[in-house]
Amino acid sequence: MTSVWCSSTLNRALAQGVKSGTADGGSDNVRLGAWAAQLAGREFAVAIEERTCLTLVVRLLPLADFRGRLAAALRLALADAGVSSDAIGRECKALERARFLIRRHPALREAMAFAVIEAGAHAEGGQPEDSVQAMLNTYPYGECEASCPNEAVAALFGVSA
Repeated sequence: MTSVWCSSTLNRALAQGVKSGTADGGSDNVRLGAWAAQLAGREFAVAIEERTCLTLVVRLLPLADFRGRLAAALRLALADAGVSSDAIGRECKALERARFLIRRHPALREAMAFAVIEAGAHAEGGQPEDSVQAMLNTYPYGECEASCPNEAVAALFGVSA
């Protein structure tokens, strides 16, 4: 089952309206791994996938549809990378059913710090979150083996350039 490792602040914010993941998600047949997530300002959350550093930027509120917005952001990011619609559907479904855990992802500490600063500055400043997300997915994170998240996702899913 897919997991989202949340900062304690984000976890407290989500506790009021985001239900824990379902128990039947063990065999999602997905390629993306665990995610790290934390707040970027007061209105937005940032999530980064551990293998590719794929970055999602979503509005926090309303909490009832947070999972849906996270999956929609993933759908957009994967489509931008040229991933097939079948694979996108599986990945989004897995993220919608993810377990939210209260702890930080130690391997993504630097990537998350950068993404939170950038997302907070741009999104809270009025730039649309999909635009901020697209920008962050072209950034060369040190934790990402490829030159940027978009290239790492394309390689993971076997998408030719």
